[in-house]
Amino acid sequence: MTNTSIAIMSFEKEFRNIFSNLPIQASLSSLQFAFQNFEKTQQVEVHSRLKNLYNQYSINIKKSLISKVEQEDAFLEIFVTTWKHFTEKMELIRRSFQYLDPAFQTLGKESIWRLGLCEFRKQVLCSHEINRKNLLGILESIKKQREGEVRNGAILRETLQIYIKLALYDPIEKSLESTTSKYYEVKSDVYVRNLNVYEYLKYVKERIKYERDYISAYLHPRTKDSLLKHVELKLIKRHAKLIWEKIESTFFDIMRNPSEKRGQALTLLYLYLVKIDGVELLQLFIDPIIEKQIELIYEQFASMPLELSNRLNEVKNEIKEMFEEGCDDDLCTAIKEMWHQRFTKYISKNKKINETIAKLIHEFMTSTVNVKIKNLEELLEIVLQLLSYMDDKEIFRTLYMTDLVTRLCFEKTSNFELEKSVATRLLNAMEPEFSNNLDIMLNDIITSAQINESYNNNYKSNAPLLYVNVLTQDSWPKYVTSSTLTVKLAPDLEQAKKAFERIYKTDPENKNKKLKWQHELDRCIVEMTFESKHILIKLSLFPTLVLLLFNNLKSGSYLSYEEIKRQTELETAELNRALQSLIFGKIPLLLKDPPYVDIDSTDKFYNNEFLGNVIDTITDGTDNNIITLEDLEVTKRVQDALGIKISQQLAEDRAIQLDSAIMRLIKPEKQIPKSLLIQRILQIPRFEWAKEKDVLLRISKLEIDKFIETDKKNRNILLYKP
Repeated sequence: MTNTSIAIMSFEKEFRNIFSNLPIQASLSSLQFAFQNFEKTQQVEVHSRLKNLYNQYSINIKKSLISKVEQEDAFLEIFVTTWKHFTEKMELIRRSFQYLDPAFQTLGKESIWRLGLCEFRKQVLCSHEINRKNLLGILESIKKQREGEVRNGAILRETLQIYIKLALYDPIEKSLESTTSKYYEVKSDVYVRNLNVYEYLKYVKERIKYERDYISAYLHPRTKDSLLKHVELKLIKRHAKLIWEKIESTFFDIMRNPSEKRGQALTLLYLYLVKIDGVELLQLFIDPIIEKQIELIYEQFASMPLELSNRLNEVKNEIKEMFEEGCDDDLCTAIKEMWHQRFTKYISKNKKINETIAKLIHEFMTSTVNVKIKNLEELLEIVLQLLSYMDDKEIFRTLYMTDLVTRLCFEKTSNFELEKSVATRLLNAMEPEFSNNLDIMLNDIITSAQINESYNNNYKSNAPLLYVNVLTQDSWPKYVTSSTLTVKLAPDLEQAKKAFERIYKTDPENKNKKLKWQHELDRCIVEMTFESKHILIKLSLFPTLVLLLFNNLKSGSYLSYEEIKRQTELETAELNRALQSLIFGKIPLLLKDPPYVDIDSTDKFYNNEFLGNVIDTITDGTDNNIITLEDLEVTKRVQDALGIKISQQLAEDRAIQLDSAIMRLIKPEKQIPKSLLIQRILQIPRFEWAKEKDVLLRISKLEIDKFIETDKKNRNILLYKP
């Protein structure tokens, strides 16, 4: 046997001595010297011997634990003790042979610690029988604690920490959520019927506090919110209607009192709710009731905006009148304010009501006939009244701005002065940022008209007529001004574009300004001639550029996909969309071979030589030779895209608000625990829409942008980067 083999066996022997609680017999310095002179294959053999030892020891642990007859807390205690002994042995090996880990890392092997964890995980924690015993012990321990029994909380906490460290916590978490849900479902069914409303509110308050302060202390931080949601669902939301009936009857009893006693009675009720923390619970109870009430009102009056506004106003007044007489005390009026707050919250969140308001304005501005509202004052009365019910107008602002962009940029408004009047009246109902942007947007349209007049007076050419909206980038929605698409224009369009840029720069005020063309928004009117008939077709720019390539194409000739892409320089997705709109729209201006819906790089594209007959059919019996083929944009896709743009704009606005709040909290303190930061953000009323994952996403983005960073020593600490 060689000296090297003897040295490797010595390593294995000392590893076994440590696991057998025997002292190390060999010289550690001699072993280190021998290891440093090993070949790589021999060092790998040492790693393999240690892995086998971990494996054997873990198997023995598994057999021992399976044979135990102890249950629940007793078994958990044995399990935790066994784990501690195992990790102590790993730590002793790591301390005694410190030079091994750097060498293992160089070899691409697991460290001493990780190697042991992996074997323990594989042999012990992945054992079905051991997992069953542990899970039973965890769930029974928590259940008995909920029932008031004194249990060993330290053992429970350590058991859960083991599962968290070894990445096997998810099944435990799901079982905890499931058993918690079932436990409180049974309890709530009993207590909600046997207790009066005050006693039940007190019980709910105590259970939520217990789960938040005691049970959640044992669990992974992410489980806390999830567990509390299950508790609230079973104790509150599941019985919301029944609880509300009890609360409502209490209110009615109070309201039957003479006015001079009503305030006193309401004050007593409020004081009791405060005492048991019931005001917050009351909000949870009334939320689904108010939300349902608003939905029913909308369904009934959706097509009657004036009646919708009046009915919501009636509900608002009912709340006011309910508490008005004999209720001067601040404590009493707090209930009214809370009720009113939940009412305005759910109107703000109701997307259908927001869409109704935006649609009223859009229809009034784009139509001259068949409009439900006949004059501006009637429109503004309804709109402003509906907006007055909202504490958060973010959804309406996004919808209104999207419609406004369409009207201003694509000349769909029936009266620009009316647009200014409506905008001016809306300013008082909206936030300051809305006011600033709206002023600039309207001014951009006026300025654009002046610039285009100058262009038309100074540029005489046979090039196509051109009208350009010059928009201030930061004041318009991002989806309007943030496009990065590029395209190769037809020569006469490129000539007109450069002429416009030259004339624009002649104004001294524009000398240092840079024009950024947003071709994705361009719209064109294309003149098409069929024998003696002239047709004007409205298209967007990209389909127009494709169509122009076929202008002088001989009958029977075709263009390949690659040729069209080379001449237009459109991105693949945009080119495919343009071709589909020209081929599969209501009027097929082009044909393709093969005639499948999907566009392929091997396809061939032809003029539709039967297009004249199709046009004749569409325009037959009419004097109107202008066809607006917006459905060529594939209507459903455009509607979907518009919805995406609205959602994107809303998401962008909310992301900016979250980023600002995060930086305001972390900057003064320089460092803050991540969990505390999330908790503080979610407690801010205007972030009611936010979830923990939304805050984590913004934290990650701010880390990428290097505004903040995670502490390398403690991953839960966030640091401000000046």
